[in-house]
Amino acid sequence: MFVNPWIRKDNLRYFLLKFKEDKELDDYVRMYLQFLDYQIIRTPSKGPYGEQGKDLVAIEDEEGKAYCSYVVKAGTLQKNLYGDFGILKQMEDALLKPLEQTMYINSRRTVVVVHNGYEGYRGAIKIFEQQKEQIQKQLGSHLLLNEIQRWDIEELTNRCFEKRDDFQKAEEFELTLNILHGHEKINIDFEKKAEVILLDPRVQKTEYKELIRDQLRAIKRLKDNLALEKFAEEEKI
Repeated sequence: MFVNPWIRKDNLRYFLLKFKEDKELDDYVRMYLQFLDYQIIRTPSKGPYGEQGKDLVAIEDEEGKAYCSYVVKAGTLQKNLYGDFGILKQMEDALLKPLEQTMYINSRRTVVVVHNGYEGYRGAIKIFEQQKEQIQKQLGSHLLLNEIQRWDIEELTNRCFEKRDDFQKAEEFELTLNILHGHEKINIDFEKKAEVILLDPRVQKTEYKELIRDQLRAIKRLKDNLALEKFAEEEKI
């Protein structure tokens, strides 16, 4: 049964909690920042060495080149604390290693850690806060834009829910593009098959009929999928 995540906060929290991959969460954080009209200058790297703590980077001040790095992890704080690509290491790298472009070397900066879970255990928050204070002191107040923030599942839910209209419009637009792409692919496939059949004198009339049947089946599947998507959007649970 489809549950519209944008009807209630409880629905959205349940929806966000189900994300198991960082990539899924990256997409929603990126969209949220775009809805705030932030200029995103870095998205997750596909390379083997990560992004030096910077999963996403958004400009906070165009004139002063100040920026915020977003460390995005699926799961609890406890689960993601340690390791070369853990929150503690990435948070440190994001704050202490400036962006490679010369214009950002002396920019003021900050970090937001985003995870779609809770803390895991109380000790995790204490460890996080200790590391946070330490690296903020290392950077110095002259380069620290704002205090490091942490968005857990509650904060993430609240922020995304405030932008629910924007999220829904974006999802509807993506659905429309997918449907149009589906129609275009069916038409291209149909034209290619029709050309082959029409140019082959050995093809019997029954094969013309089968081609038309295949086309009609494909169109019906698209219509059925569209009807299901519309129903899912309208269903209020």
